[in-house]
Amino acid sequence: MLARLCLRFVLFSGVLLLLCVIALWMPWSGPANLRLDLLSAGLSHHLLGLLGVAVIQDQTTLYVPHYALQVAPECNGLFEVLVLWGVLWSMPLAARRRILASVVAPVLILGLNVLRIANILLVGQHSERAARIVHGYVWNVVYFIAFMALILLWTGDTTRETDRQLGSPGGANRPDDRRTGV
Repeated sequence: MLARLCLRFVLFSGVLLLLCVIALWMPWSGPANLRLDLLSAGLSHHLLGLLGVAVIQDQTTLYVPHYALQVAPECNGLFEVLVLWGVLWSMPLAARRRILASVVAPVLILGLNVLRIANILLVGQHSERAARIVHGYVWNVVYFIAFMALILLWTGDTTRETDRQLGSPGGANRPDDRRTGV
């Protein structure tokens, strides 16, 4: 049964990753990626405007005093959404929870991407070097933590179901099991 779960994870993640690569390289994907880039740039522009930051948007490029940032096709959040879908669809979840996760996850990840872009611009207007560090390192850690939190949120209470599927004897006799009161 464990082999089946591992195979399921590899297949779902692999298929979604393949779809992502195909979508990024096909001639028809340009307009779709451009629209997602424009959406991310536009939402970041509005967020910074609400914060009182002087920002100018030209297509997918955002300008703040002393710094400019172009939202590249590989930085629009699509890849992260597809990876998260691969993980969520490969886990043993109830259908309702799987559908809810499939709808909510893209909104959360794309919202986090908007915050990332706005944050990089805010840091970049003070220091270009700091903006590179924030872009290359800090936000990778933030994405990792967000991914793990979302995965645990949706799959955290599925351990009993997985134990039952795997036939693990520890499923009902764990010390932290709330049903036994131990």
